[in-house]
Amino acid sequence: FFIDSFASWGFDSLTLGGVVSFIGAVDVSARSELNVASNGFLYADDMVHLAASHITLGQSQPVVSPEREISPFSGSVLPTYGSGSLKVDANLIDLGHLSLRRVGDATLNAAGGEIRGSGTVQIAGHLTLQAGQIYPNTASKLTLIAYDYLQNGVSKDGQINVIASGSRSLPLSAGGKLSLYASSISQHGTLRAPFGTNLS
Repeated sequence: FFIDSFASWGFDSLTLGGVVSFIGAVDVSARSELNVASNGFLYADDMVHLAASHITLGQSQPVVSPEREISPFSGSVLPTYGSGSLKVDANLIDLGHLSLRRVGDATLNAAGGEIRGSGTVQIAGHLTLQAGQIYPNTASKLTLIAYDYLQNGVSKDGQINVIASGSRSLPLSAGGKLSLYASSISQHGTLRAPFGTNLS
């Protein structure tokens, strides 16, 4: 299966399930939906661009209370820094458990739209989020982590950058928990957890 073939055929939706590994520069677009890395692990060694109206990244989670959530990640499967980069462009981005491997920079761009989810998204490097609002699903926990990393033997700070893009009405979500963890956090966007907990 060739990604170039999918792009030229112009399908509405595409699912790249399981553990996904991109080799070389890749550009994937769909008119409607992309579902990527349903097992929670995405590898890349070059520039990867994903574009669709609705994109789902990572291992989807059922609606459970935060204290009952079970993460597939442990200390042995922390994200790894590398030369890969990920850019996601969509109106709506849904996040599940996602560990980025060999990826040092990721941008999730829902310009004027929404980023939401249930699970843990982790990178060793820099994570940028741009949206009208970012929030956890109902009675769920969304955690975003940018770990410190080594570059040419030098320790660098993990960074999360939240950028505002348009305005959105209060989401139909309640009782969730939104958490951001990094050595450096720049918060200029809209983070929401209605009737829940918002930590950044």
